[in-house]
Amino acid sequence: MADPSKSIPFGTLGAIATTTTIYLLTIWLMGSVFSNDIMKEDKLIVASVAWPHSMLVTVGIVLSSVGAGMQSLTGAPRLLAAIANDGVVPFLKPFASASGEEPIRAVWATYVIASLPCLAGNLDFITPFITMFFLLTYASINLSCFILAIMKAPGFRPTWKYFHWSTSLLGFLWCIVLMMVISWYISIICIFFALFIIIYIKTNGASKDWGDALTGLRFQQARDVLLELRRDNVYHAKNWRPQILIIDEFGPSGLENPKLLTVAAQLKKGRGLSIVVGLERGDPRQDAKRLVDAEDELALCMAKEGLLGFHRVAICDNPNHAFYDTVQLCGLGALSPNTVMVGWPEGWKSMMGDEMFFIAETFADRLKCVVAARKALVVVKGLDNFPGKSDHIVGNLDVWWVVHDGGLLLLLPHLLSLHRVWRGSKIRLFCVAHQISSMNDLRDIERKAKVFLEKVRITAEVETIDLSDVQITEKGLTSL
Repeated sequence: MADPSKSIPFGTLGAIATTTTIYLLTIWLMGSVFSNDIMKEDKLIVASVAWPHSMLVTVGIVLSSVGAGMQSLTGAPRLLAAIANDGVVPFLKPFASASGEEPIRAVWATYVIASLPCLAGNLDFITPFITMFFLLTYASINLSCFILAIMKAPGFRPTWKYFHWSTSLLGFLWCIVLMMVISWYISIICIFFALFIIIYIKTNGASKDWGDALTGLRFQQARDVLLELRRDNVYHAKNWRPQILIIDEFGPSGLENPKLLTVAAQLKKGRGLSIVVGLERGDPRQDAKRLVDAEDELALCMAKEGLLGFHRVAICDNPNHAFYDTVQLCGLGALSPNTVMVGWPEGWKSMMGDEMFFIAETFADRLKCVVAARKALVVVKGLDNFPGKSDHIVGNLDVWWVVHDGGLLLLLPHLLSLHRVWRGSKIRLFCVAHQISSMNDLRDIERKAKVFLEKVRITAEVETIDLSDVQITEKGLTSL
């Protein structure tokens, strides 16, 4: 018994070779007999020399047209209905049909689409467009095969053993060249129309995903870029951007500090990576349903604040251990977070006895873990009063610069000032100085601060604060 996987390719290629030979031979013979002008003017020149009668050619043309029309009448509406059923193109939903039913609305739509061009009075007006869309289809198939072949995609396993990526590339280029030779301006119109359909499908959320070649190409590009951005690559200061890891715990009513997401969203002008991790106390072996619900809740919170990034929820019996593991293991290569954002434990001093010391000790241990991991640390206090994305703040962003940290303390308020909530605010930099001997030292510190601001191109007012005669104690600041 013949093997279809082998017989069909050979039969297809044989049919293509036979018809191509007949077409080329016919063109050659016609060109040897008739002049070029006659063949351009008389579209039925074959009927003039047909034997035994020209009527045979006319009947053949009619029967061929009727056959092609009947084939299109049965195939095109079902194809239209199938696309509508998949939900790939949202505006085609009215033409969907249930399984087993005749696609009546799709038939009428096909009839209207086919009839309108006939009103032009000459089918030659629409022939180039039809040809272009056929060539675009063939070009797309060849391009997909070429991309999958050069990526060595595991799912792309052509059974035709003579397949090579160069033939697909040649087929794609040949289709594009033919389009331009036939009519370059119609080719451009059809290409832009196809691009419009692609953009429309992407932006309106196609409900199906078959793993197209472009998606595979993006995965391949992402992999290659990640391999280039390995940890041993040294970042220059100009390329540094906050890649923030936001860690929060789930309580009985949801996230304990949901406004951490608000702060992170308003820092998004840094164009860095944002990863949100929620810690849910429980047994990871038995609380899989809670994991799904918590991840859905976290995704909704991020969408509400307009925070673009990745999110995960960890079910853990010890949130402290999960916190330590997350800080150390989160990320991939150079795309690992370099900044950890946590909330200040509000109201811990009002608690009694061991609970107060436990919260303080836990918080201090977490901060030590972040510092030991050599990551920047952002602790946000007063989250309940932090402005939301609909607010508009006009005032000052005050920065108290006690220790030279390389500029991170300046970068964060600068990124906030780029957000529309803080756009009406200005940055004020207070340089805290101690152990100075004269006013000249104070002016020198102010001058150096202004030079540094110019170097990093951040606009801020500078003021120096002399704390030489102030001592910091447990009760606060006291004069010496």
